[in-house]
Formats: sequence, structure tokens, C-alpha cells
Amino acid sequence: MHRPLPAVLSLSVFMFVNVIANCQSYVGAGFGTFNIPGATVKFRGFGPSLRYEYIQENQRISAYIDVAYLTKSLDGGTADIYNSSGLPIRSVPTTNKFSYIYSQLGFKALLGAEADDRKVIPYIGGGIAVLYRTVRSSYQTTYNVSDNVDRSWLYGFHFTAGLQYNFKPVILELRGNLDIILKPLVDDNSNILTNLRLSAIIPISH
Repeated sequence: MHRPLPAVLSLSVFMFVNVIANCQSYVGAGFGTFNIPGATVKFRGFGPSLRYEYIQENQRISAYIDVAYLTKSLDGGTADIYNSSGLPIRSVPTTNKFSYIYSQLGFKALLGAEADDRKVIPYIGGGIAVLYRTVRSSYQTTYNVSDNVDRSWLYGFHFTAGLQYNFKPVILELRGNLDIILKPLVDDNSNILTNLRLSAIIPISH
């Protein structure tokens, strides 16, 4: 069975490294909402992000890495706990905490202007999304029961569109993201992740 995603990841990293040559580097941070619309329960929240961007000499194409931290706690229903002999003691309420270290590596193209122009500039872009997911199930009981922790890597495709304005030296950016993840994020029907972010970046090198 062919697995195209590793080849896409390798090609994206290769293109990213080539784009950053002779570019101006920017770094910044942002904050925004996130939503997993396909989840069977409401899965919305807020989270911070860090951004590292390289703008090409022609000032219309850039490559970027965006890393966000997303977390959400949900009622996990009840679960049986057992004694040292393996016999059930009782059923207790549980809480599931989902945590994602959410990375996007991509390229964006400014439409109708260059990055140095002091005007509102729309853009579109895309790339790949990589998530490190941790699900921690906690048991609400006075018994000494360890949390159950499940960790996994998730991959997918990243699409973005937004607006930016260069205040010199700060670039302010409002963007929306839609990512298609190849494995479910929460349950069997949750392969789509959307978010809206407001970010500010400043130059750190020429």
C-alpha cells in the first residue's frame, strides 16, 4: 500500500528550506479560537500560537511555521475501577483532557501587493499540519487510581486565507485556517480542524 504523506512531508520541508534562502525572518505570537466541527460533542476553545515566517525577496511569497497549543476537557462518563486483585470496586465519573501541540508548515502568497506596502493585503496559502495529541483520562475518586494517558501523532493538509497590514516594523495578521487531518481528532467523525487567529510578527533578521 502506498503512503503518499511521507513523500508530501519530505517535499514540503525541501521547498521550505529552499524558500528561506535570502529571506527576511519574522517572529511573533498570536491567539485565537479553534473548533472541531465534526466532534459528537461541542469542541471549541481558545489557544496561543507562535509564528516564524520568512518573506522572499520579491515580497509576495513567504514560508512559515506556526505552532499552537490547544486543550479541552470533556466529561468522560463513568468507568469501572479495580482493586489489586483485579476485582471491580465501583464505577466513578471520569474527565478526558485533550491536548494538542498543533504545527502548521506552509507557504502563503500575497494578492495584489507586496509585504512592504502599507495597506490591507489579502492572501491565500497552504501546506501540511502535524499534531501531537495527548488524551488524559482522570478518575474522580478518593481511591489511588493513576490517570490513563494516550499519546499519538496526527498528520494532514493545511489551508489558510487571511488579511495582513504592515505597520513597520510590526505586521498584524488575521487569518482563518481549515485543516483536513487523516485520522480523527476526537472521535470517529472529527477529521476537520478550523481556527481563527490574530497574530503580530516583527523582523529579526535581513
